[in-house]
Amino acid sequence: QRTYEQWSRLNPVQRVAPFLRLAELLRLEMHELAPMISGEMGKTRHEAEEELAQCARICDHYAAVAPMLLKDDEVQTRA
Repeated sequence: QRTYEQWSRLNPVQRVAPFLRLAELLRLEMHELAPMISGEMGKTRHEAEEELAQCARICDHYAAVAPMLLKDDEVQTRA
């Protein structure tokens, strides 16, 4: 609950930093993480590294678009 409350107080720009950090860590630790993925999921080392790279790209993508997706929008109604 406390984590949710802390996260909900962050503005969209502040929420970008954890995604960028996760992408960085996935890339930095790829060679240590890949064997775990291989062992748990039966993937080759190359497949595991590609999956980690894809996860890092997804983090980069959401970090890039988060401010736009999370901004407040005024919605016109007929009320």
